[in-house]
Amino acid sequence: LSSNDTWQVDKCAHILGCKAKRNECNYSWSFEKEGHLVKTQDIIPSDLACYAYEKNIPSVYMFSSIEQRKALLQGLFDTGGSISITEGRLHISYSTPSKKLCEDIRNLLLTFGIVSSVREDKRSKNINYDIKVNCSKEKAELLFSLPRKLDKVTSFERKVHRDYTKVAIR
Repeated sequence: LSSNDTWQVDKCAHILGCKAKRNECNYSWSFEKEGHLVKTQDIIPSDLACYAYEKNIPSVYMFSSIEQRKALLQGLFDTGGSISITEGRLHISYSTPSKKLCEDIRNLLLTFGIVSSVREDKRSKNINYDIKVNCSKEKAELLFSLPRKLDKVTSFERKVHRDYTKVAIR
């Protein structure tokens, strides 16, 4: 795992039942259990081990319980999502090179009544899919468990009000 956020590392270590150990030269972490190094192939199923552009959410996760889907969304947005506040508005987005993961995330958001839009970024040789999340502050609180991101949402005071309770169908 590569992260400068120890909260995420500690959460992973807790889930895995392991002890995290940081590489002193960078933000790389390894995990040990009972004195042995835990290898990626030992904890990630082979159908999930893929390149970034091949990522997707298996259907077993898409149709799981509300709490499991919420935890999945939080894991995705805690690690790969971004949140900012500009001009009195909350901006939440997720970027991925995988078209399938983009579609899966948008469908997962819809299961919570959260709408989104997507823009294809073709500035480099590889296409990137940027998902813009459109939701209320209350729904935005569902997307994060990482304290620094969740704090941005909970401390946000909306100056411009939009109603995200209705979804139009074209």
